[in-house]
Amino acid sequence: MFQPVGGMDMIGKAFARELGELIRYSAKVTEIWQNVSGVTVTYVDAKNPAQSQKVTADWCPCTIPLSILSQLPINVGAAMKAAIDAVPYTASVKVGLQFKRPFWEEDDAIYGGISYTDLPIREIGYPNTDYNKIGRGIPLGAYLFEGANSFESPPCRRMSAWRARSSLARLSILNTGRSSKTASRLAPGAIHAWL
Repeated sequence: MFQPVGGMDMIGKAFARELGELIRYSAKVTEIWQNVSGVTVTYVDAKNPAQSQKVTADWCPCTIPLSILSQLPINVGAAMKAAIDAVPYTASVKVGLQFKRPFWEEDDAIYGGISYTDLPIREIGYPNTDYNKIGRGIPLGAYLFEGANSFESPPCRRMSAWRARSSLARLSILNTGRSSKTASRLAPGAIHAWL
């Protein structure tokens, strides 16, 4: 499956472009009430939360993460409420690395996809867009989650705290399983862990 050019958030941006002024930004949902005639959503303007507002529609595609939705007053069936409350979330860390060139394509003919490892980095994700692009490339250098690989694990905590170029080099060598020559491919930059 290919990714949208520019990243997955381009899908949301396309909806925003098409819907224009129909979107209410800075709206913090405080309640969702569903009945046989439709759905009413109560919200406040996050910048001026003094007065709540309501909007009613036939349907409500809800994209609120379940860990937050489960804390809101919502009127749904018992089975739906139980499902919303039961979904667990696991902390994770993703690390992106910026290299001077996309050597995984040029040297190894890897065009997108994931490589799974038994190393602490768990998996490597290669970009699924901009193939054969000249210049820098940014693969997913590590993705840690679940159990021993969760954010609470020592390897995950260490990676989320890495900042120095030497740490980037260390991760890039782990990533490719190659010699320190891989470190020389790193572009100047910083490591960033998304929690």
